Amino acid sequence: MIVYLLAKKKDAFGLSKLNGRDRGIDSNFLSVNLEDVPNYSIRPIGARENIYDLENFSYIEKYSGAISSKSGVGVGNKGGVVNLKFSPISDKFSTNFSVSGGSDNFYKAFLRVDTPIDESNKIFISTSQSNSSKWKRYGDLGEQNNIAVGFQNDKQKLDSYFIHNTQTSHSFKGLSHKESLDLSKNYKLDYQNTDNTKANFYDYWKEDNSYDEFQIGKGFDCFNSDCKAKFYASKTLEIAHEGDGRATVDGKRVGVILSNTMQLNQFDIESGLWGELSWLDKYVQKVSTTPQRTDQGWKWLNENDGASSVISPYISSSYMSEYFKFEGGLKYVRYLEAGNRLFENSNKFSNFNDAINHGKVVAGGVIDDTTYNILLPSFGIRYTLDFSTELFFKYSKTFQRPYRYSFFAQYSANKNGIQDNILNSGKTLNDIFKSWDIRDIKHV
Repeated sequence: MIVYLLAKKKDAFGLSKLNGRDRGIDSNFLSVNLEDVPNYSIRPIGARENIYDLENFSYIEKYSGAISSKSGVGVGNKGGVVNLKFSPISDKFSTNFSVSGGSDNFYKAFLRVDTPIDESNKIFISTSQSNSSKWKRYGDLGEQNNIAVGFQNDKQKLDSYFIHNTQTSHSFKGLSHKESLDLSKNYKLDYQNTDNTKANFYDYWKEDNSYDEFQIGKGFDCFNSDCKAKFYASKTLEIAHEGDGRATVDGKRVGVILSNTMQLNQFDIESGLWGELSWLDKYVQKVSTTPQRTDQGWKWLNENDGASSVISPYISSSYMSEYFKFEGGLKYVRYLEAGNRLFENSNKFSNFNDAINHGKVVAGGVIDDTTYNILLPSFGIRYTLDFSTELFFKYSKTFQRPYRYSFFAQYSANKNGIQDNILNSGKTLNDIFKSWDIRDIKHV
């Protein structure tokens, strides 16, 4: 089933990140997958949907509400599931080239070449570049560069994809509530471009991001049925310049997806397993408000104790007759989040490793490995009365993994005395996170 997401971009050309809601749930909690492989990072939590050139895809699956147990991985699927599917590689040599332009100095150039290598193997290579001036005032929303490579061997049931994306974009300045009440005056209120010694200079508010993903999948026969194994690896590097701060997210993930589909009597049965190791590191440096952007210590310093991991098996079954359809399934998610150490902000070492080695841990700032578990059932029935009328009922649970980092930052800065209040109550950060759990959301 294809449904739509109520979403908006900050520009007319799709260069900025998506913000939206589906059934009232923020799009940061949407599970976005490329050929069934999850895509996500932190700060903020959730998918990085703007890293793909949609001209390479034949269709986009979107599911929301009561979804099947087999659907949706990553940090959670409570906001629904999106799965992107590459356009099939042509059996004949073909090219697709386009150039477009528009207002605000927008331009985009796209090229895709499909070619067979021999009778069994074929490949496509795609590249694109796009950019636009920021419609509000100063700076650009790009330049964004995309490279995609795909390979298929139909006889061996082998497919492989590689994605590379880079983008540098200036940030939009948000409006306060008071400013938003007078849009005729403040509609294009933005950062200034006259004084580069001030934190609100426009070039001190931008993001430099890069994303790489590789995946390879192999289909084969097993247990008198169809099986597939897929391995993937991804790397995300996001550097956000925020006035007198520079926030870095360095994310690495490797994983495997196994699936099996079989028919037993009149039942279609699918089972599978998703497993992943992730290293998602985040830290915020203090920098000078000068063109040199000299390091001046740390605003937020944290070290993870190794990798976090996910193991998630599932099974799903369906039965269909002329008038009746039944489906049911069960997914299990076991998420181990690696421990953390939170350091005091007064550390003056600009190198991350030196800062960690010479740093002092914040009082109550040591967190142990924490394991979260959840079972996610789904169930649905559908009965066809006539050509135009159906009765149906569907129920499922979706999930959302806990997210530490916003709470970390507030604790580190002792915002509203939160650090003092926790310590004075005889608790630590470890006690707080041990009390958290994966959130389940029921849909009918």
